[in-house]
Amino acid sequence: MKQRIKKLCAMLIAGTMLFSMVGCSGTESKENTKGKTQKEENTDKALYISVEKESTSSDKVEFPWYNLRLPCILMYRSLVLANPAETEFAPDMAEYEISPDGLVYTFNLKDNLKWSDGEPLTAEDVKWSAETALKATQVTSTFTTCFNYIKGAKEFTEGTADTISGIVIDGNKIIFELTGSYANFLKSMAQFSILPKHSLENEDPLTLYQSDFWAEPVTSGYYKFDEMHAGSYYSLSLNENYEGTKPKIEKVVCNYVSNQTTAITSGASDYAFTNSSSDIEVLNKDENLTGYFNEYLFYKYLIFNMSGADGNQNPAMQNPKVREAVAYAIDRDAIAALYGDVAKVIYNGVPVSDESNDGKVYKYDPEKEKKLLDEAGWDWDYTVRILYYNDDETSKNIIAAIVQYLQDIGMKAESTYTSQGTQDLFTTRDYDIGFKGTGPLDTYYSEYMSNSATFQNIYGGDTAFDESISRLMSSTDMEGQNAAKAELQKIEEEKLYKVPILTLGYYTYLNTSRLNVPEDLDMGTPGHRCDIKFTEWEIK
Repeated sequence: MKQRIKKLCAMLIAGTMLFSMVGCSGTESKENTKGKTQKEENTDKALYISVEKESTSSDKVEFPWYNLRLPCILMYRSLVLANPAETEFAPDMAEYEISPDGLVYTFNLKDNLKWSDGEPLTAEDVKWSAETALKATQVTSTFTTCFNYIKGAKEFTEGTADTISGIVIDGNKIIFELTGSYANFLKSMAQFSILPKHSLENEDPLTLYQSDFWAEPVTSGYYKFDEMHAGSYYSLSLNENYEGTKPKIEKVVCNYVSNQTTAITSGASDYAFTNSSSDIEVLNKDENLTGYFNEYLFYKYLIFNMSGADGNQNPAMQNPKVREAVAYAIDRDAIAALYGDVAKVIYNGVPVSDESNDGKVYKYDPEKEKKLLDEAGWDWDYTVRILYYNDDETSKNIIAAIVQYLQDIGMKAESTYTSQGTQDLFTTRDYDIGFKGTGPLDTYYSEYMSNSATFQNIYGGDTAFDESISRLMSSTDMEGQNAAKAELQKIEEEKLYKVPILTLGYYTYLNTSRLNVPEDLDMGTPGHRCDIKFTEWEIK
């Protein structure tokens, strides 16, 4: 093991030199100077948040149905609000009731809810948002999985019905009738941002995430959109139409940066989150920062571009023995060591520590990898194209290591970074192997659903997982969930659509030299909406 880690470290030194020569600037600070200038020119009573350019357009805010980051959480609301552990749910925009059989959820919206432009926020906005999410292309699979449990969703997505029959409006009430028990319905609704129908109903759902609306959005949360400075920052101010307790912080400035760690350590930001060991090492040494750890199942894994629902084929990755060879090519222990204590090695979607895990173990075995490729009739002159979209140093080092692992047994391999995020994984599709992340477990598995808006573009809408995923999502007891997870492990081994490498926890950092926050604060999982007691935050 130690020898493998030493070998990997040597490979990574060479890989880092290569990345620096081609001009990657993930850790450079020059792009943060715009944010720092904005801070110096404005009141120190503002909260400064970094928005990485790779996760959003530089002239639009993030799309909350796919990139739910802190600015979106401050601008938009959901029907219910989760506690940081996401096990309990309190009313946000609505009180709720659940029928005894768990199939009917009734939400009673608060009176006089308004959008930031003064228009009423109604049950029609909720129904429109749920229906539109099922037609949108950029939407996390958590929501599509959830909404497909609603009665009439299938007919709606197939185009044989104009609306979802299981969503019924009765004045301020909106009722969701499910076709079967779904254990994560409230958990999903707590993350789902309701969007304004009156502003977006004429937009094409397929390109909703690219709409000009996001350059000057109408909001529902604590803050309204203030102004956009394309390529530099945008600002938020208190939403006078928000009926709840107002935050003590009156202004938020969201700076576009290339790296959150550089921004928060340079003083240009008050907030950052990461699971990069190199970032954590730097941030833990900064006496101005307080870190909040969340032991979240965030998966890092490889995906294969094989066969899209559009008919676009990639024969190179279609032989399962080729994908199995890649599974044996990865030295997971050595890669996990790069992340330190926040990483746990995995071989399928069920964590190794889970009592239901009895899946196959793909230990690092280059000889077996080469044998499988020979059996598959691999073309040794073919160059495998690896695509990744995170440009932190740890991710770049992992990609350099994977390229080297493949080259060590004679494969030709190269890597490409995209600043377009997952769009190039599921739309452009000019690659063989992609490096991706998601979590938690239910989201990881929901990507396999045949109706997943994104993954059907690389797996062709395979239905093999659907029944087992439905059992996992609907089971309210541990026995049922464990049985479903055991089934899913077997299907994963058969299909090998993903090669899981590890899971990560997350650290969220706040600049507590500027911020007063509650002593018992729990930040929950970054990118998830939960109660972080934000109205109690204040600038010192």
